[in-house]
Amino acid sequence: MTESRSEQKLVAPRYQPLGPRMAYTSSGTDVAIRFRLAVNVETTRLRATSDAESPVDLAAVKEEVVERVQQYARVRKLFDDLQEHFLRTSSDECLESSELLSRIEKDPEASPASLICEAEITHFTEDQGRRLQRALWRFIHAHRDTVDYRQLVAVGAAIRKYVAEAKTADLEDLATLLQSDGRLPLPLQVELEIAKVAYRRFEHQPPDRPEPAPALASRLAELAELYLAPRLLARVDEGYATVGMLAAQALAVMLSERWDAVLPRVNEAPRWFRNQLARRLDQACRLWSTQHAARVADLAKMVGGIHRQ
Repeated sequence: MTESRSEQKLVAPRYQPLGPRMAYTSSGTDVAIRFRLAVNVETTRLRATSDAESPVDLAAVKEEVVERVQQYARVRKLFDDLQEHFLRTSSDECLESSELLSRIEKDPEASPASLICEAEITHFTEDQGRRLQRALWRFIHAHRDTVDYRQLVAVGAAIRKYVAEAKTADLEDLATLLQSDGRLPLPLQVELEIAKVAYRRFEHQPPDRPEPAPALASRLAELAELYLAPRLLARVDEGYATVGMLAAQALAVMLSERWDAVLPRVNEAPRWFRNQLARRLDQACRLWSTQHAARVADLAKMVGGIHRQ
């Protein structure tokens, strides 16, 4: 018996690890991004039609779909730009971790973006990881304020790799990256990357103690309160809603006491935003639930304050 469309399950294709040169090619990213986009749009449609007896806010559904489409369009542009940069700047050689680290350490601030991006997908030993952290930190500080989009791609890769190699105590360093020098505003992409890595650090496993990085939490709270302003949330194509949501998510999974100050802003946001934020934090609760029951209760209490309707 054939399943009705609303009962069909969306199953992701099996993930196949890609080599360092293939990780950024359009063939791999196109499939991944197109699939995720299709899943998100279809999931929204199925959710809207799953209960015929309940009224559906079509405007809210349309807002959510538009935000997701634009978000993935921005991701695709980033991958396309990165692919072009690799083709122009990199050779066919695949560097060993020691040689790659040596080249970056030689002059971190002037390291080509292609080396930084390659470092993100390269495995390093524990000692190499500590050395790489120091070099990446210098690169990030040198290029954090750049207006060159390709350099910003490398800065994002450096931030992600820095956090991947970092201990929890090192996360406080990210707070300094969110401090403007007063001359130019920080690029939105840098704020996005920092909010994203802060969330992903604790998405699967809660912190050992609530608010493990107070200075970072303070900066994330500032981002959330700034970008959850109604006028900025309405400009979904400019990325403010994405940064605001990631900052709020990060505060929640860090079990930050600053969540209480941000919650009123969250509850003033459009319903599509509140529901999407709640769903993502519900997912974090499920990921924590097997081994961290006490922390799940803390996070569930925070999520319970979000007005979903």
